[in-house]
Amino acid sequence: MAQYQHLLIYKASYDVFFKFVNLINHFPREYKYSLGERIQNVAIDIIVLIYKANSSNDKSVLISKIIENIQLLYLFLRLSHDLKIISVDKYAEIIEMLDGISKQACGWQKSNNFS
Repeated sequence: MAQYQHLLIYKASYDVFFKFVNLINHFPREYKYSLGERIQNVAIDIIVLIYKANSSNDKSVLISKIIENIQLLYLFLRLSHDLKIISVDKYAEIIEMLDGISKQACGWQKSNNFS
């Protein structure tokens, strides 16, 4: 079992969390402590779930939760964009990062199902 710090999905999730933190610092006050806080909490949950899944014998439930939380981040990001809180460039950049994490999580799920 690889240490969680060496997993590419962990590194990508860690990077996207810090992208979100920097992004949320520029949210208007009315959204910073509602939408912004939800985004940060879900991003942290993904990192914790990756750690738990990596050290668990039954990874499938945890990986499903990771994928579900990624979908929540897509939703929150879309809301942020539609509310004109974030630019198209930032939206596209983070969507691309989330796509990479999502693909890794789905691959992890598939490989776990074959084990």
